[in-house]
Amino acid sequence: MLAAALVSALVSAAAAAPNLAVRQSGSPPCYGLGGLHVYENLSNFTLSALNTTLPNANSTGAPLVLASNNVNWIPAASTVLATYASFPPDIWPGPEFSLVNGALIPAPNGNLVGYDANVTSGYGLGFAVTDPENEQSGAEIYCVQDNGAPSGFQHAYLAVFGDTANFSLCTSLSVDAEQPPQNQVIYKATSENNDQYDYNSCYAVQLIIQAP
Repeated sequence: MLAAALVSALVSAAAAAPNLAVRQSGSPPCYGLGGLHVYENLSNFTLSALNTTLPNANSTGAPLVLASNNVNWIPAASTVLATYASFPPDIWPGPEFSLVNGALIPAPNGNLVGYDANVTSGYGLGFAVTDPENEQSGAEIYCVQDNGAPSGFQHAYLAVFGDTANFSLCTSLSVDAEQPPQNQVIYKATSENNDQYDYNSCYAVQLIIQAP
């Protein structure tokens, strides 16, 4: 049922924007994804992290949400993508997302909106959360790729800079004694991370698109 729903969602996105549905591999932000179907636009999905090194508790992985990282980003609060289990959602936008011309935009929540920031190797997938009056355009760096299975979509993956293979979940090193560590999504994890997370805790994941 999930596979069928995902196919339906992606087909609907293609029908709504046929010139964006199937991208050539040289077209940013999907550059590097080869000849498989890739998408820069998709509405109303959630994200999960699927462990690629050890067995998973289920076939869909750990649900992901926006989580505060305790750092003020003027004029907006800075958040990162983390597992629901390590940071149950409270006031932040989401957990649904939409991909808009390669920008990963969380669904508004109450009086708050969010937009994605650029991604730096070795650090988390960051977002800014602010009020609607201060909303800005997100970084157009994300893409969705299907797995190319002849029978249809088994999973669709989120890519950044055309890369689906270099995400990890890592335990954050909290700067707030009242907030427990989070299991955050990191791109190209490294031991040289300015004490943002415990590199020894990291394990490889793929970011899975979950259709509504």
